[in-house]
Amino acid sequence: MYINGVKRTVVIDDRFPYDTHKETWAFTRPRRSRNEIWVLILEKAWAKVFGSYQRIEAGTTGEALQPLTGCPTKSYVHEDSDYENLWKVI
Repeated sequence: MYINGVKRTVVIDDRFPYDTHKETWAFTRPRRSRNEIWVLILEKAWAKVFGSYQRIEAGTTGEALQPLTGCPTKSYVHEDSDYENLWKVI
């Protein structure tokens, strides 16, 4: 991950929060298969960078993409029918 613009390796363990009452992962849940763990791994690394799962409970895609890719991001608010203008911006 890129933390403050510097590429860093984030080491995590293999223990993930699990809700025994609901019998599912406590936070992020893979959509396609219960066997996919890449989402849980990314979330755990993200939580480690920010100090806890509670500190990452809200956010945007852009906030996550920059630390993952090291590239700046930009958000653009558009109307659903404004595709021509959106493609000009892209």
